[in-house]
Amino acid sequence: MGDYSEIAKKKLLFEHFSGVRNLVQTLGKRTQNNSAMSNEHASGKRDTSWTGTQSLEEAFNLLEKGWEDPIKDIDRGVVKNNNDLKVSAGGMKTGIVGFAPCVPNAILGLPNSMMTRDQVMRKNRVLTIGYANNSCCGTDAKDFVKGGIAICSIINRLELSGIRVAVKTFLYSATQSKENVFCTVDVKNWREPLDLKRVTFPLCNASWERRVGFKYLETLPNLTDRGYSFGYGTDIMKTLNHDELHQYVVENKILDENSVYITLEDCMQNDFNIEKIMKEFGLDKYI
Repeated sequence: MGDYSEIAKKKLLFEHFSGVRNLVQTLGKRTQNNSAMSNEHASGKRDTSWTGTQSLEEAFNLLEKGWEDPIKDIDRGVVKNNNDLKVSAGGMKTGIVGFAPCVPNAILGLPNSMMTRDQVMRKNRVLTIGYANNSCCGTDAKDFVKGGIAICSIINRLELSGIRVAVKTFLYSATQSKENVFCTVDVKNWREPLDLKRVTFPLCNASWERRVGFKYLETLPNLTDRGYSFGYGTDIMKTLNHDELHQYVVENKILDENSVYITLEDCMQNDFNIEKIMKEFGLDKYI
């Protein structure tokens, strides 16, 4: 692990986007920052097995229109991870409208595919999850999908318990000799139910970082650290431990102190087991 003081004293380049559309529109207007990136275009290179898509164009298309291919697998994962949830518990029942999807019914195409309650619900609590699915080059693209399934399952459980969940994903989080780069994007508003088609790409596809994130870095206007052109930076998730990372993102207002910060590395270390993940981050108390 690195020295926190060394990371903290570097210049921070942080940018937040209020949604995927805002991100896509902004990147569409930016040009290559060759003064820092030396005409590097890794966003358009490498094959599907590493990036998750065939091209940068495909990645943007899936980002805007939604990624449908893994939804059934994600649905099955959510069902498997939520198999101990009783629909009748706490007065919950299924209906045409409700506050969260009932994934098993949705898979079967039943009309009563939303969860609701008979009794008056307590005042809803809003919780923000910051999910950093950034990782080093050796991470298998399939692990990005597994991590996304775990996060979707956690969101689903929390919302079935009456917790409103907002989700921010980290598009980029890296460090170099002089500058740290962080970028976050809102992918789910707390007022919205979980829409798998819309969130699967940023939560589950390796191209979120390895194509879209690389394109972000290549076109970042105020980036001056030329070290990024050699390998696109060092994964900050491998540089600091989790407590140090959480301290850094809170101190620099990347996330607020009440947000729950989970990384792909955390999911991997917990074998993608949502019981372990929720317990580690104190989310089990809401269920």
